[in-house]
Amino acid sequence: MDQEILVKGPLTKEMIQEGEKFIRYVDELSDLEVHAYFWMYYVEADDWYLVVASPEVQTKGPGEVYKKLQAVFAKIPEGQTIMTLEDVAALGTYNRVVKALKKTFKKSQKGIRLKKYGLNGYFMEDGYLYEVRKKYKSRRK
Repeated sequence: MDQEILVKGPLTKEMIQEGEKFIRYVDELSDLEVHAYFWMYYVEADDWYLVVASPEVQTKGPGEVYKKLQAVFAKIPEGQTIMTLEDVAALGTYNRVVKALKKTFKKSQKGIRLKKYGLNGYFMEDGYLYEVRKKYKSRRK
């Protein structure tokens, strides 16, 4: 499938499924500490990004986080995902949107559509929350 079809236009069931697969790969194949995963539509870019929110963006720098995410992509068997690193945005846990999600959803939450959604002082045009984790536990064995 063409990359443009995956991330342009409205949020699709295919995008949600591809994101779920990628999240499983990140959790299983890396030691990245992730506090939230969500699709977010960036109006300015007219594009969707799967956001990976990690405190490692602050502590190790975004470059190191992207290296870990690229290493995950390198381990995914060919043909198992149509996503690329260009579909992903790494944000720190101090980011305004991430903080708003964590404040809005006091308990761990999963699978919530965020279309024209007010998040504790932040307006999200469109998005899909996979998960906000209140406690981080490595899923790697």
